[in-house]
Amino acid sequence: MPTRLGIAILSATFTTSLALQATTTAYQDESAGACGCGSLLNSYTYTAAGSPAIFGNGSWCGTGCGQCYQLTSTGASPSEQGEGGGTGTSIVVMVNNLCPHEGNEEWCPELGGTNAYGYSAHFDIDASSGAGGWSLLGWDNPVVDFAPVTCPDNTVAAFQSCECALQQ
Repeated sequence: MPTRLGIAILSATFTTSLALQATTTAYQDESAGACGCGSLLNSYTYTAAGSPAIFGNGSWCGTGCGQCYQLTSTGASPSEQGEGGGTGTSIVVMVNNLCPHEGNEEWCPELGGTNAYGYSAHFDIDASSGAGGWSLLGWDNPVVDFAPVTCPDNTVAAFQSCECALQQ
């Protein structure tokens, strides 16, 4: 009996860890983004366009706008789409944009679906964010473990100037 219990726990842990993994890519964007922030937040924290599972419904002011996540690199990239890198390195990102499925089918899955690599979540990280620290991370499209976290105070204060924060 103890063996069966051990297997059940291992199986549950494995399923949970898969649900909290996402693919990542990097981009640069000077537009207002789907949360109406533009580059306002870039000097405070890393920012990211979230796939619909992260961003929420719609294409403007999704429920994910202003939410923060800790991303920790697994060091691996999906199906050799980059070098991965940065094993164990963590950053906090604030969602300030949408990575829509249409036009980004390979990486950004539809709500309830998976991308070309089997993941239901994706973070497209703005490489100009994080006060210029992006190049120091050594990340090249790593798969990440992710979890929602409380946003840093200075980031929350900066987000209050974004168009979507003003509409909430």
